[in-house]
Amino acid sequence: MILDFRSRMPEWERRRPFEEAQRAKDRAELVRQAPAGFKPSKSRKRVKITLIARDAKVKVGGSFWYRIELRNMGPEPIRWMDHDWSFFKHGKALSDWEFRMTLPNGKTKRMWVDRGVHCGAEEVREVRGMAKEARRKYIEDLEFHDKLEQGLDVTLQPGETLVTRPWRYYGGFEYCDMVKRGEDPDARIPGEFREFPGLDPFENLGAYHIKAVWTRKSIGVLWPKPPPDDFEHDKVGEIESNEVRVEVVP
Repeated sequence: MILDFRSRMPEWERRRPFEEAQRAKDRAELVRQAPAGFKPSKSRKRVKITLIARDAKVKVGGSFWYRIELRNMGPEPIRWMDHDWSFFKHGKALSDWEFRMTLPNGKTKRMWVDRGVHCGAEEVREVRGMAKEARRKYIEDLEFHDKLEQGLDVTLQPGETLVTRPWRYYGGFEYCDMVKRGEDPDARIPGEFREFPGLDPFENLGAYHIKAVWTRKSIGVLWPKPPPDDFEHDKVGEIESNEVRVEVVP
């Protein structure tokens, strides 16, 4: 990537083409068109979250593979923004999401997530020999592009659906080893499903019931376009998906 430090245009204006390009890229990858014959809901329900399990049966100790679909059910566009790691891109970015599991014995619990380990900061070798101001600008641009790639900003037209990126879970130091080798542990994988980064696999035989829940806690926002001045999206609250059944077998 070539970064032009000589440009004198305002920072926001210089970065806008990159933001627009990222939005277009994310939309092409993660947004599905409205189904044929779609009609907006007449109720106040603005979005529908659908949880889809890849496997109806899983062996003891196996992983839960799933896909989330979030559809705009209303008559107006809505805008989804994640300013940090987006759940729809990264399998571990569950800050505003949680999965609730009902065990074969009837007890319900939250599925625990492996948040990963800190791999340590890497030296930015390209800044060696740079003047202080040039070095500062270079680091700022690196951080900007990194944050832009990790976040998400898409507008869903009525009936359009936002889907999760296929992803495989690499735990603990395996993740850091991949980073050191220059590999991307969060890269898209073939298929349509992602692996839940859980710390409690299916240990007992029987039927498990799982649902996903989105609660606006911090960064993730959902609003009509343009966003209202009174921040009505704060009132969205908690949205639950359907419940899926997974049978654990020997």
